[in-house]
Amino acid sequence: AILASNQKNVGCEQLQRMMRPPKKRLKGGEGESEKKGNSSSGSKKNGNETIPIKPLKFKNPSFTLRHGKRKTLKQIILAIQQKKWPPNLSTYSSISAPEYHGPPLKKYSDISGLVAKYEDPKTGLRYSSAAEYAHIRTLQPPEVRALLGLRGVVVPTI
Repeated sequence: AILASNQKNVGCEQLQRMMRPPKKRLKGGEGESEKKGNSSSGSKKNGNETIPIKPLKFKNPSFTLRHGKRKTLKQIILAIQQKKWPPNLSTYSSISAPEYHGPPLKKYSDISGLVAKYEDPKTGLRYSSAAEYAHIRTLQPPEVRALLGLRGVVVPTI
């Protein structure tokens, strides 16, 4: 009977510990020793030894929360439209873009759309494999002109 009552008490103590509200942590790395009035800055006493308290790395100490009126999407769009932009500036809403002066662009196959390493000297069509080359050899001249026209190459009719 004594053992059973001790087990009940242990269970009650654990339950009481779980029901207690969690201890609040002070901002800026202040420990419990500073709450009590001890003057040891940046450390916490644990029995005989002093354990230094490190500030949390993921918090920015200079962060301040902005409290103010937020702009609506309509206000932001109006503010952008009212700015004086240069006439030749490319933006997300404009279709025109400046000329490309970078490295040469990749060449793609006229048949499959894969990256083409080869070009047929007779027709001018680009291809990426032997199977595509065999298909190009079977194409009629109007079909070749149509494929080249899709790429933007103008071929005179003979």
